[in-house]
Amino acid sequence: MFFLLRPLSRLFLCLLGISICSLAQARLLTDIEYGRAGEVPLLLDVHVPEGQGPFPVAILVHGGGWASGDKSGADRPNSGADISPWFDGLSDKFVWFSINYGLAPEHRWPACLEDTFTAIRWVKAHAADYGGDPARVAMVGHSSGGHLVAMAAALGGPAERVQAVVGCAPVTSFEQDLPQRGGLSRALQDLFDRPQEVTPEALAILRGTQPINLIRPGLPPFLLVHGSADRTVPLAQSIAFQQRLQTYGVPCDLLLLEDAPHRLTQWNDYDPQWLPRMAAWMERTLAGHEAGHVYTDAAGQSHRYHALVAADGSGTHRTVQAAIDAMPPRSSWQQPWIVLVQPGTYRERLQIGPEKHFLVLRGIDAAQTVITYDLSAGHKGPDGNPIGTGATATVRVDASDVLIEDLTLENSFGVGSQALALRLEGDRAILRRCRLLGHQDTLLSNTGRHYFEDCYIAGTVDYIFGGATAYFERCVLHSLSDGYITAASTPQDHPHGYVFHNCRVTAETPEVRIYFGRPWRDYAAVTFLHTQLPANIRPEGWHNWRQPAREQTSRYFEHASTGPGADKAQRVPWAHTLSPKEAAQLTPLHVLGGADGWNPFNITAP
Repeated sequence: MFFLLRPLSRLFLCLLGISICSLAQARLLTDIEYGRAGEVPLLLDVHVPEGQGPFPVAILVHGGGWASGDKSGADRPNSGADISPWFDGLSDKFVWFSINYGLAPEHRWPACLEDTFTAIRWVKAHAADYGGDPARVAMVGHSSGGHLVAMAAALGGPAERVQAVVGCAPVTSFEQDLPQRGGLSRALQDLFDRPQEVTPEALAILRGTQPINLIRPGLPPFLLVHGSADRTVPLAQSIAFQQRLQTYGVPCDLLLLEDAPHRLTQWNDYDPQWLPRMAAWMERTLAGHEAGHVYTDAAGQSHRYHALVAADGSGTHRTVQAAIDAMPPRSSWQQPWIVLVQPGTYRERLQIGPEKHFLVLRGIDAAQTVITYDLSAGHKGPDGNPIGTGATATVRVDASDVLIEDLTLENSFGVGSQALALRLEGDRAILRRCRLLGHQDTLLSNTGRHYFEDCYIAGTVDYIFGGATAYFERCVLHSLSDGYITAASTPQDHPHGYVFHNCRVTAETPEVRIYFGRPWRDYAAVTFLHTQLPANIRPEGWHNWRQPAREQTSRYFEHASTGPGADKAQRVPWAHTLSPKEAAQLTPLHVLGGADGWNPFNITAP
């Protein structure tokens, strides 16, 4: 049972002394403006369950061939765009927001996707006003609405990030549909303002806007629900989409409804349990994103945490180490311990001991959230002797399954001695959007397997070194002065050492001269793939560390890099060029999988 509130602003409710979140009865609010498309208001409905939140959130996106349909489900009699079954199925446990968006042909692509992005941002900013949890958001779309939620997941940035996606008979491939339609369907003609004929230009548009071509690692988990007798969007689309998602390490389940057609309103006739099963999947998936508290940053984005670090005392801890020390034992990625660090500069050294499995250490923004210290190898220890390189790390990680995001880790000692910013000794470490700053020996990736994504690593000499197996994806490697990027000590029995893929090498000045690396140990293994190389790269590329015997054992490779430093005409003869087939095998899953099949893209910490 719920009652209906016709449009009343939240301001008016506040003036009446009524808090929306404190209302215990189930309620439906309609025609709330979440944005504007020109002069046209964009509207949504919201339903809040009975009881006290925070509840998980579902954003509902209707179908209708991008040209019809309505957030209420009441479009036209027997409409295939009717999404009203979702309302009953989700109303008990979810705060749901059902959205309208600009319809074709009046609103051409990408208007409907832009409206979907606007709705996601609005919902995340206002979910708490309706008892919802902005850190546990699922998108649910049917047919063309399924296309929109998949596109939003694939192309959305941090502000549009959600934790789960459900596609009910979603459109995921336009190309697959062309033969049975005899070219572009009427819906696609209206959406893209193209004729029925499949011209090269039209095919390029379709390929750039079909979700199956836009899958990448790190997307949220998907559930696909599809009837085997669907003649509007064939089941084969969801089967192919699931396979592609799984290839990229994205979790995806398929709920197959035997003999069911396209319309949601008919699915109960074929499987009365499909909605409870869908809702249970959503609950289970979003439950992995629960944490004790929510912090809203200056940009209005919400972040879950168990421990909040703020130097001014406004968090749960004043130092990062204190927050790490407060972590209780954890046993799975479904329940990570999230330490959220507010912007600021924290002068301290961090020790993440081997018992701190499944720690998530996260900043708000790497440029504004800095952990720094200034020990060097020459510093004297308690015994009066130099502490040595390994003891200088600003951050040392001995635990496995640690995730670090959006932080700057710095050793500010400067030039003249080894001084580590980060030392990794555990297995299966992941760093995303971090800055690692130092000079000599900035990063010791020493043992285990490590994955770096969109990181910035700066130094001078041997600033990425050690014996670990590590994959660097879209990272910037910045040389501050003449020196060597890598000094690998890869064990002989390890097939891979450091692999750099789609990275970019930069230099502080045009005069800086850079070697890719030199072999710290005999079997050093380093590969550069599809990397942008400046003119600062020395023509010979690699150095033998004045040990000619290592020319016979080191494993140095390049493939398909670009830029003025990519010319291999003068490379040392003991460096190698990979064939396209060999290079294609060096995926993160192949390099990092190991005996346990580790997949860094399956880690979906909240």
